[in-house]
Amino acid sequence: MNPIHTVEELNELQRWLLDHGRGFLDDPTSRQRARLSQVQQALLEQQIAWRHRSRFRFPKPERWLWSDRSLAQSSDWLSAAFKAALFPQNQLVVDGCCGAGVDTVALALRGPVIAVDSDPWLAALAASNAAAHGSQITARAELLTVQSVRGSRWLHADPDRRSDQAKTLNADEFSPSVDALAEIFREVDGGVIKIAPSTEFSEHTAQWVDEHCSRAWIGSFGECRQQLLLVGDIVEQEVIQQIFAANNIEDANSSRLAVVLSAGSQPGVSSQLDLIPQLTEVRWEAFASEGCSIEAGPEPTDEVGSYVFDLHATLHGAELQQAWAEHNELEAITDVRGYFTGDAPIVSSMTQCFELLEILPWDDRQIRKWLRGRGVGNVEVKCRLTKLDASSFQRRYSGEQGDPLTLLVTRVGERVRALACRRVDG
Repeated sequence: MNPIHTVEELNELQRWLLDHGRGFLDDPTSRQRARLSQVQQALLEQQIAWRHRSRFRFPKPERWLWSDRSLAQSSDWLSAAFKAALFPQNQLVVDGCCGAGVDTVALALRGPVIAVDSDPWLAALAASNAAAHGSQITARAELLTVQSVRGSRWLHADPDRRSDQAKTLNADEFSPSVDALAEIFREVDGGVIKIAPSTEFSEHTAQWVDEHCSRAWIGSFGECRQQLLLVGDIVEQEVIQQIFAANNIEDANSSRLAVVLSAGSQPGVSSQLDLIPQLTEVRWEAFASEGCSIEAGPEPTDEVGSYVFDLHATLHGAELQQAWAEHNELEAITDVRGYFTGDAPIVSSMTQCFELLEILPWDDRQIRKWLRGRGVGNVEVKCRLTKLDASSFQRRYSGEQGDPLTLLVTRVGERVRALACRRVDG
């Protein structure tokens, strides 16, 4: 039986792509391809382009079919794998607003999944992509409602964050809104709502989030990718309990988590998703705090110590940078939204660590003279608390030969300075 309940709603080209497209994509030299229509050829070329675009986000890009919108809105594989590991194994999960099914595929590695999307084409893509990864799921083309979750204890929801075709950060304008999702979550034991890192809540919604959710910001490769609202009993599952225990968190509600993900081959990580064998290539490091505020804590310093730290965007997104810095005996340089400093190196995926060599005025002639005197090669330029075109300065200051160097351009007190540093690798 075809797992798509509404396959008759697909158009002829969509059906052709699902039934035959993968075969032509897997064998680009097929003689049969020359007999295809121009439209079919264009569809295949479009899929090739999307696979190329997604190759850094997915370990096996050749297994996926996309639409333009679904690729733009999809989770990256690291984030999807981490979220899947939050759910108990072998229990039914509804993946609401599933899109092309990245989260669906990851969830299907740990147990049965029902994928729901109001767009029949996206529901069809989710089922096809799951099958390409060796999983059979049920896909339904319908609006996510209370009826969608009947029979399941768990829900993953990724509401559409577009209003009149433009992206929105207002949770009331999501489809479904977070308030509507709160009603649906009353029918299940718990789950996850995926939203943008800087989502804005109304007073009413913010109260529900504070009373019923933990909030997690997850990121990778230096970026904060998404925010998760952890609802109900999902916080009682093993991965979240591990994070809470490691950070002495007793009250789940209103707690905040920052999670940095990386592929298994990358250094500088503290633990792995070993609960699900198929997801062990994804590693994570997490920090959590209760009721924290970036306004609390010691005053920033205008003194720079032996080492400078650029904290991961996920810590900044969760407003946990001050708490993490205090935990690691670091001080903010001038402002908690900038760089931090300390007297000992730290190897962690939560931060990039730099050894300070010199503090220079942000003056082009003086910086050029200092770099020439040092025989510096490639120069990396990063900035906080000030705006500049980092790439243009990197080209201006880099030499053809010599040791690499990083210039961290930031305010130190009232003046803009360039902190000449050497990266400390993990």
